[in-house]
Amino acid sequence: ELMERFKDELGLALLLNRRILGKRIIIILLMIPMMVAPVIYGIQFRLMLNSIYGVIPYYFSRIGLNIPFLENRLNAQITLMTVDILQWIPFMFLILYAGLQALPIDPYDAALVDGATKSQVFYYITLPLMQPIIILAIVLRTMDAFKVFDTIYVITAGGPGTSTVSTTMYVCQLLFGRFDLGMAAAMTVIMLILIIIISQLFINYLYRYGWRTR
Repeated sequence: ELMERFKDELGLALLLNRRILGKRIIIILLMIPMMVAPVIYGIQFRLMLNSIYGVIPYYFSRIGLNIPFLENRLNAQITLMTVDILQWIPFMFLILYAGLQALPIDPYDAALVDGATKSQVFYYITLPLMQPIIILAIVLRTMDAFKVFDTIYVITAGGPGTSTVSTTMYVCQLLFGRFDLGMAAAMTVIMLILIIIISQLFINYLYRYGWRTR
């Protein structure tokens, strides 16, 4: 399941982990969404998703799809998840690409001598060796997902209704909207505990299964 979740980022890293003309320029372009401030990134997508003058609804309408991206609960949640994924694909790609660059060459030379196919090399050498890196990427991305606020606040402000209110946004509403300091502090501690538990589970998995392939 961990491999399936990050197959796109891993596939992109594998694609660029070879000699390609202009690879450095491609990597720099891929890093741009991650370097843009979340507020600016959110404003850009809020303008592009606007149902009246937004470029994204316009092009969808040209192919006969009139999708209310932010006007109902399900569409708003899917849209925000997509926007967040597009912004942080470069982060995941950077970690996985660095992991691929650091893999030892000897196992691949031995597999080449033994006549292993590309698919066998990928499933029996690359994936096992990359497993610790993938789990590390999941831990970092999970911790970051708990504190997402800027993009959601700029695009939907938690709407429609409260369907896209994140945990961090809810804590801010408790603190600055209701001035409920006790509840806000309790929610913060609960978030910290959840992050510690989830991270520890991934780390335990890493030590139990990941490093055995080294």
